Amino acid sequence: MQLFSQSAEEAISYGELVSFQPNYSLLERGIESDLMKICIDNNIGIISYGSLGAGMLSGKYKELPQFKRNDARSFFYKFFKKQYWPGVKAVVDKVIEIAERRGVKPGHVAIAWNLSKPGITAAIVGARTAGQVLDNLGGSGLILTAEEISELDRVSENIYGSGI
Repeated sequence: MQLFSQSAEEAISYGELVSFQPNYSLLERGIESDLMKICIDNNIGIISYGSLGAGMLSGKYKELPQFKRNDARSFFYKFFKKQYWPGVKAVVDKVIEIAERRGVKPGHVAIAWNLSKPGITAAIVGARTAGQVLDNLGGSGLILTAEEISELDRVSENIYGSGI
């Protein structure tokens, strides 16, 4: 993320920026180390994509999925790699646990966590059907407690072995 934050600082030097669109979710928290602060300090909105971790945070994968070689999930997202599955599964399990306690869907919890973070002004959530679009709206109105956010932060902070 350091390269991205250097590019952001350079872009800011050329003129006003109103938003950035980085990948950000419980499974991809790299912007927290520097880009998020740059955006907050410069009043730049963050419109995150990947809020559901390519579907991983919806709770639909009980086992590590296998994708065809040309499917972007097989090479673009590190959280679909076998070596990270135990940490990723722990995050997904925590999302599901909180969702069950609250009587909502896991995706709603993942979206609500994303929107609870400083500087996040909107979350892009992919969908393949109109029903998924409508369902994902449930996450925008959910307000997680400070304890729930803390639980999710703790379980997701070291998935890849080197901190956020």
